[in-house]
Amino acid sequence: MLLAIALLVGSGGSAIAQEVPTDTPVPTDTPVPPTDTPTPTDTPIPTDTPIPPTDTPIPTETTIPPTDTPIPTDTPIPPTDTPTQGPTNTPTNTPTGTPTDTPMAAACLSQTRSFAAAADALVYQANPTTNSGGSAELRAKLSATAQYESYLRFDLAGLSGPVTAATLAVTSASYAGAGTVSAPDARLVTGAWAEGSVTWATKPAHGAVVAAGGGAWGTAATYSWDVTSAVTGNGEVSFALVPNNADGMNANSREQTIGKPTLTVTFGCAGTGDLSPTATFTSTPTTTPTNTPTDTPTNTPTAATCVSRTRAFVAAADAFVYQTNPTTNSGSSVELRARLSATAQYESYLRFDVTGLSGPVTQAVLQVTSANYAGAGTASAPDVRLVTGAWAEGSVTWATKPAHGAVVAAGGGAWGVNAVYVWDVSAAVAGDGSISFALIPISTDAVNANSRE
Repeated sequence: MLLAIALLVGSGGSAIAQEVPTDTPVPTDTPVPPTDTPTPTDTPIPTDTPIPPTDTPIPTETTIPPTDTPIPTDTPIPPTDTPTQGPTNTPTNTPTGTPTDTPMAAACLSQTRSFAAAADALVYQANPTTNSGGSAELRAKLSATAQYESYLRFDLAGLSGPVTAATLAVTSASYAGAGTVSAPDARLVTGAWAEGSVTWATKPAHGAVVAAGGGAWGTAATYSWDVTSAVTGNGEVSFALVPNNADGMNANSREQTIGKPTLTVTFGCAGTGDLSPTATFTSTPTTTPTNTPTDTPTNTPTAATCVSRTRAFVAAADAFVYQTNPTTNSGSSVELRARLSATAQYESYLRFDVTGLSGPVTQAVLQVTSANYAGAGTASAPDVRLVTGAWAEGSVTWATKPAHGAVVAAGGGAWGVNAVYVWDVSAAVAGDGSISFALIPISTDAVNANSRE
């Protein structure tokens, strides 16, 4: 949440006092009475020459007639129309706390979606005109004359907002020798191709390496490539698995019933913070504004930038417990089990140590892969419950199993052999720390799954 605090400081002009003189009499135009000294008649007196005063005193008894100029009294002189140079009482546009209808930034919601391959095919240099689009396998092997390459296309739809992560996942076949010491590179395909017609002779052009391989890839194992840089949003995207080693690999194509190639995309954070609506402060004058614009800024909160990230955590501890052997610890077993029974029930427990998260958790998914032998799957996957009690991988038994709460994510779906089952446990994950889940069976059809061992 972004909290915007505005400290608004208003300033205005001080009043200018005008000094008005009082009680000072205004001199009148008192006429000087004529004197009795006769003026010789023969000499004309110039009209512009003032008559000099004589020594004849001015009679003190003479009443001075009133003039048209009023004598100032103690009444203050009213202000004139001439403005002063001081500040007026008109304030500047000081921001007030009145909220406007300015739209606020929308909250960020990150989502993850998985897409199965819409088309895939291998091509073989030794058979340059043969199409293998209907094959149950993808292959990659480096060779001067008999090279294998594989092509995959994904049709992406329903993405909104920017893509923040994209992972290509392919599962190797489940027979001896299917893996490789060096997984192929993933390259972005830039040319056109079709599953039902592509051959070595017509294979599409591809660009530079998007995600390097090179890691060991075992049998019946999933290998992942980070192809985020090649996925920008909705539409078709194609990748080529181009070998970098003569040790070939054979993997499941989309024609398999399980372990199909997938592209998992995280998207939806549109670059805005997770903001709660707050008031936007605007400049509302409290009195009549002048016509002179001011430079007073508004206090409009700025949206924070959101960056969505996806991190994967491997179980730090896991174990199954068995009602028939209530004191036996199976923390080192290579399997997890779940089966509903009145006397011989199996349950499994998993702990994850979550670190390095920043910001709110928008999604959390628990994934478990079933074992790779007949009968390992189930018609009804177990429920996931949040574990509320303490337990340790090396000592937990049926007799000491921890307490757990209500269902966090319901199971119930069919779970095949060598397949990944996914539960949405977002409601239980709040941030960094240890978190434990229990797989509690809801069916007598047992499931056997891979443990962290």
